[in-house]
Amino acid sequence: MLMGFLTIYGMSQLLAQEWEQLNNCPFYLDHSYAIGYEGKAYVIEGVSNGGENRMWQYTVATDSWSVIGSFPGAPRGIAIGEVADDKFYFGFGTHAQSGQSLNDLWVFDPADGSFTELPSCPCQGRSHPSLAINNNKIYMGTGSTANGDLDDWWVYDIIAQTWTQKTDMPGGDRHHPFFFSLDDKVYVGGGHVYNWLEWDTVSEEWTLINGQPLARVAGTQFAYGGKGFLLGGDEDQHVNVAPEESFMSYDPAADEWENLAALPNGSRWAPSSFVLDGIVYYFGGYDDDGPDNTMWKFNLNELLCQPAQNPSVMNVGEDNVELSWFASSSSTDVLKWREVGSSWNDVSNPTAVFQLEDLEPCTEYEFLLETSCADGTEVVSTEAIQFLTLGCGACLDLEFCQIPNGLAGGNFFIEEIVINDFVSTTGDDGGYGNFVASNSETIAIGESFEWSMQPGFTGASEPLNLRMWIDFNADGAFDAAEKVVDNQGVESFFSKTIEVPQTASVGISRMRIIYGSGLAAAPCSINGLQLSGEIEDYCIELTAANISGLDDFTKEFVSVYPNPIGDSFQLQSSFPQEGIFTVRIIDITGKVVAEHNGLEMEQTIDAKSLTSGIYFLQVEDAEKNVQSIKVVR
Repeated sequence: MLMGFLTIYGMSQLLAQEWEQLNNCPFYLDHSYAIGYEGKAYVIEGVSNGGENRMWQYTVATDSWSVIGSFPGAPRGIAIGEVADDKFYFGFGTHAQSGQSLNDLWVFDPADGSFTELPSCPCQGRSHPSLAINNNKIYMGTGSTANGDLDDWWVYDIIAQTWTQKTDMPGGDRHHPFFFSLDDKVYVGGGHVYNWLEWDTVSEEWTLINGQPLARVAGTQFAYGGKGFLLGGDEDQHVNVAPEESFMSYDPAADEWENLAALPNGSRWAPSSFVLDGIVYYFGGYDDDGPDNTMWKFNLNELLCQPAQNPSVMNVGEDNVELSWFASSSSTDVLKWREVGSSWNDVSNPTAVFQLEDLEPCTEYEFLLETSCADGTEVVSTEAIQFLTLGCGACLDLEFCQIPNGLAGGNFFIEEIVINDFVSTTGDDGGYGNFVASNSETIAIGESFEWSMQPGFTGASEPLNLRMWIDFNADGAFDAAEKVVDNQGVESFFSKTIEVPQTASVGISRMRIIYGSGLAAAPCSINGLQLSGEIEDYCIELTAANISGLDDFTKEFVSVYPNPIGDSFQLQSSFPQEGIFTVRIIDITGKVVAEHNGLEMEQTIDAKSLTSGIYFLQVEDAEKNVQSIKVVR
């Protein structure tokens, strides 16, 4: 399988967001409801205290609470409230003294601190129904009564001050569901029922949506930045929802739910929340240990401004590559790409699967994605991801087998490798060192080279096994015949002269070295076999053999023009070259793809049939002297 050599310098992740603790709420009550307005929040206690529901004011600047009065209607618990146009609509619930189910509705105006009673719903009184506001209309339904749960659906026109019954909510009777409003839709779900629904306020039709939160019940919710959010709540059987599901968002465009930063102290039953200046405040309710009056806040604006997610490189070719990612919502992505070390190229509003064309073979590139936040105050980006286009040879282009399991370095490792004049001092690589590169040591086919290894130990030295393979035939596998080192009891400097067989393929091939204990004969993972030691991978470039002692004059001065080559090229020399030449064109797998006989120096050679990539030219004169020249098409 062909592969692109990929270095991920940083996969994008959600920006680190955390809940920040504030001063404790001065009451431990559940089912309280609040509105945020001009730096303050106004909270109606969810349970009556001495025959009244007290009204609290929370001041953000001082993180402090004070009682400012009480709700003027009948004292109650398990009511419902919602915010729209800087006003707070509140009502329903169970009377604190009589236990009667209520059907009244009130509006609180924080601008002057006034309560106004609105027309009561001509429906059954109820506790904890859903109540969402959309385009000057209040959509209310479901809830519980002394005779059981409900599934009805009503709309209150705020301007006309009239109630109208609509089509019942399908899916089953429910109480204390979650709800929120986005665009011209109202969303309701859970409440001990395993489905979630969308109400279209224009067509007045119900539609099932993604029901990932299941039958979740008794939490708090809100809409912000084009998404719906769930906070806290219990599972169907009144066990707190799992921490990782305690804070969720819903994207209506994708019909997808996302788990967000878990609530501190875990989820809670019947908590309260309000949103002010892009920050959600969360307090009250019951966690696993009982009443919880701790208060926390979370910056929603940071949540809504994220870099693109999961950028990746796919389908790497010699002159093209496919890049993909998940685009950020409510923001603009810019793709930036370049050859490593050069200037960036920008692509605005790219598709989330993007094809880069006209790249150079065997060249390192990198890309990242920038996201402009909706308010224009910040730009966030992914880390750069580097990749190498194909065309480098088998060592880099082919996918080799996985290394054996259990390698960890530590007590013994490969300290240094020497190939002729090439020296690689790496030390402990933690079990595996990948040192493959296109600028590798060059060895002529049919010749030998000097290879040595210096082991490293954290403690006393000990005799271990040393093995090495070279993929001479460039097929992406280490065959038994390609094992060039197989020695036991190696505990100090080791060297060996290695012959490159005449049958080896021209190009860049992979070398794998294993040093350790209990090593199997194979260089790859075998049925989960655990091995101890270290592996290092390298590339070596195998060039064409010198068949009869290549003439120094030819060796130094024959060249190719142009290089990279186009549809044609010429052999050139700084000195006169007489005679007839044969030119063989060999691809990176060692296959002869073209042969031209009877050529003279500076004669034009056709290359139209060659695809983009790296090739090796074998230039052979009449005396069988051969020179190998690497070219790029």
